Amino acid sequence: MKKENSHIAVITGDIVESGRLEPAAREKMPEKLKRIFSSLHRTGENQQEFSIFRGDSFQGIVQDPAQALRTALWIRTTLMKANAEMGSYDCRLAIGVGKVTFMAANALESDGEAFRYSGPALDAMDQDDRLKIVTPWEPVNKEMHVACKLMDIILKRWTPIQAGIIAETLEGKTQNTIAASLDITQPAVSASLKTSGWSAVEELIKRYQTLVKSHVQ
Repeated sequence: MKKENSHIAVITGDIVESGRLEPAAREKMPEKLKRIFSSLHRTGENQQEFSIFRGDSFQGIVQDPAQALRTALWIRTTLMKANAEMGSYDCRLAIGVGKVTFMAANALESDGEAFRYSGPALDAMDQDDRLKIVTPWEPVNKEMHVACKLMDIILKRWTPIQAGIIAETLEGKTQNTIAASLDITQPAVSASLKTSGWSAVEELIKRYQTLVKSHVQ
């Protein structure tokens, strides 16, 4: 667990237009969220479980703030990907980076800069926006504001199948492994990544990591 005054990232999100979902889809949504967050917990992305509140909203901690954007994109693409059993959803995500002053077992009961940035950032987001990043460093905020706007344009074009391929890529799986899991060819996976604009998204993830590491260290 992080010590007081160390930097963390907090991700706060909600499901887009959850009130318009069919009852069956809305019923499955919490279980899909729980599966996603359990997977994050098992892989060590965060030591605290994500908490679900208001039925369609959630918040959790990423101990390494440099990994927060990759984690957020994995959450979103995993929600977006085609899933006949659990349904497909989109979400809005706000990443807050900052120092922690109090860390409880439940993210919703913790406090610090990152929490005070993340929640209000989600509440203040425009309806059409899907991603926002707020840090204590204004130059980083300005750069990420533009980057998130451009990323929104790219991600909104993804099909559920493309989102699934990106999700598995974010997990670190090889193209051959992804192809085998989807019963398609490796060239098909490569073509999907190219048309999805994955290379641009990957460069943004690297840029975010560089910026955060340069300020935290």
